[in-house]
Amino acid sequence: GISMQKLIQEQFSGKFYGNDHSALNKKIKIKKSDINKTSNGSAIANHWVYEDFCSIKDKCNFITIARDPIDRVVSAYNFFLVHHPKGKSFSDYIREEDNINLFSKSISSKDFMTEIYLFDNLRVSVGNSKIFKNSKKISHLNKTRYRYTPKNTELNEFVRLNERDIILYNSINNRC
Repeated sequence: GISMQKLIQEQFSGKFYGNDHSALNKKIKIKKSDINKTSNGSAIANHWVYEDFCSIKDKCNFITIARDPIDRVVSAYNFFLVHHPKGKSFSDYIREEDNINLFSKSISSKDFMTEIYLFDNLRVSVGNSKIFKNSKKISHLNKTRYRYTPKNTELNEFVRLNERDIILYNSINNRC
C-alpha cells in the first residue's frame, strides 16, 4: 500500500488524501464524510470499501492490489505484533470480523475496479497499467519483519473462514 501511495504522489500533481496510517508526509487527512469535497485530479488512498466512494464514483478510477489472502493475513498479523507485542493469538486474530473476507468486503465486485494489480507481480502489473504510464519503477517500502509463522491448522481455519476471499483472489489471479 505504501509503495502504491508513493507512486501515486510521484505521478499525480493533485492533492493526495488519506488517513492517519500513512507513512508518507504529503498526505492530507480526510474523513469519509468529507469525500465530496475533493477536487478533480486528487487521489485518495485508504482501506475503505468501494461503497464509501459511491457519491464520487463517476469521476474516479478505482485501483486495488490483490494479494494472496493467506500471505496478507500473515503479514497483517506480524504488523499487528509490532504494535501489540502482547496481543492476541493468531487464531483469535483471524476470527475477528474485520479479518474475515476482508478483500471481498472491500470490493463488492471486481467489475468496479479500473485496474487490479497482483501483489506478487507488482512491478509487471504497474508496468502494464494504463493509469500509471511510464511507471517501470516501484519500490517495496514495507519493512515488517515476520515474528510469527502460523501452524497449518491455523492456516486451514483461515481458509475455511475466508472462502469468498480465496475464490475472488483466484479469479483475479487467473484473469491476470
